[in-house]
Amino acid sequence: MTCLDMSCLASRNMKVQKNHTEPLLDALDQVLNSNTAWLHFDVFETQYFELERFIVRQLRSGMFHLKLIENDLSRGWENLVSITYSKHWKDSPVILPIPGNSWNGKEQLTITEISEKKAGEYLTDLLTGDDKWLPKRHKGPFLKKIEAKKIIRDFLEPLSPQPNKMVTFHLIEPDFLFSIEDYYESDYTQIGYFEQQGRDFVLAILTEDHNKDTSFLKVLMTNGGV
Repeated sequence: MTCLDMSCLASRNMKVQKNHTEPLLDALDQVLNSNTAWLHFDVFETQYFELERFIVRQLRSGMFHLKLIENDLSRGWENLVSITYSKHWKDSPVILPIPGNSWNGKEQLTITEISEKKAGEYLTDLLTGDDKWLPKRHKGPFLKKIEAKKIIRDFLEPLSPQPNKMVTFHLIEPDFLFSIEDYYESDYTQIGYFEQQGRDFVLAILTEDHNKDTSFLKVLMTNGGV
């Protein structure tokens, strides 16, 4: 099904998020003071797939920004949209994206493939302040490790590799979207996401499901400021 209006897009994204992902997203929001994003991209060309090229294509086309808007709506923030009313349909609000784009134009991305175990350790660092891989550059409030590990295990388990299902995890340097500071310095046209306060994080999860003959990319992003 092709979505041509914002209500359809938001509805579809809500169905994706109301499952194993929500506890992790909410925990990251709380611990990091983050607007955590969980984005979904269908992948139709797998034979010559290259992750950096694919993501840059989403950025160039505006699809990445559209996914951020979907996420903004489905998580109930409404920071990237404005609401108005039609003259003929006064009781039905119309949702419009605010002007601007979040991509800063960078096309050379720094991407590192990591194991599922290491992905879990990075998430543990974010939730507990345990600086095994990430420096402790924020004050929390942190979760206890046992609580964090349960949330992360519940998040990763449905995403784990299985027979005929290949899953790879990739860290991406969080420098390809505008920062919040850019937003204020550009007359509000460069829509900032990253905050450059030690809480920016991007994890891409690529899945090839041979049983269903489908491939898709999930992108988890955090920001956060004082």
